[in-house]
Amino acid sequence: MPLVGGGLLQPYADVQYIDKSDRFRIERRKIRPPKKVQYGVIKPRVYYTSVEQTDHAELEIVSLVVRRSALLQKISEYRDAEAERRPWSKVEALKTLIALRSITLTIVAAVRSWRVSVGERAFLHRGENLLLVLRDDMRDLELLDPPIQFGFDIGRRNPFCLPLITHRAPPPIGGKRLLKRDEEAIARQLAHISHDERAQILVEHEYLQREEKRDLRQNKQMDRNRPWAFDRWDADRGWMPAPPLPSPTKRLRARPEQPPVERLS
Repeated sequence: MPLVGGGLLQPYADVQYIDKSDRFRIERRKIRPPKKVQYGVIKPRVYYTSVEQTDHAELEIVSLVVRRSALLQKISEYRDAEAERRPWSKVEALKTLIALRSITLTIVAAVRSWRVSVGERAFLHRGENLLLVLRDDMRDLELLDPPIQFGFDIGRRNPFCLPLITHRAPPPIGGKRLLKRDEEAIARQLAHISHDERAQILVEHEYLQREEKRDLRQNKQMDRNRPWAFDRWDADRGWMPAPPLPSPTKRLRARPEQPPVERLS
């Protein structure tokens, strides 16, 4: 049975996706049931499907989400390789964390910009609020056990991959560090955050916090004040690798100058 606006009744929860032509967004929303009708009967909830034109901003966000999903898939592959005792590259894993931080910051900023034109409605990804998905989808990285592999912790609710100090990091044995020289160089890039990037992380972190509180109010849930990894990182709990070791190349000692030998005439 068609509804006003061409929608059709569909028994699905809220979902949102882009069709193959990349021109339309197919979105299913709940219809709010009436409060009460005669004799106290409350009508059941129904759903309708609406097809809306997709703007450039939404397509850009979807493309960013796809790229971020590919990076998360890499983390899953490293986790599987470690579980199966297969070799994997710590350098590439650390580079993936740097890329995850950058693209997550870009996604949150893009959603903020998108909401300027559409209001405070959530950007749905597979039926869920994308901003809240970013908060909690780093489970595979936790299973990789960063304290043992890299010497720092990631913790939970850490969408920006901020390295944290942990007591579980194994100590150096026989002067040999956990990370090799090239791995330490990439880890140093991950831990070193410029002033401008720190300011951007603060802005996007506060926006995610507000989104979480707004979602709790809408669903009439209690705020349990669960800590974010950013709070630990901002409280001087951020991890930084030890200073680099001196170069192993030996310097050649210059031979002392000898006085010239006088030749007998």
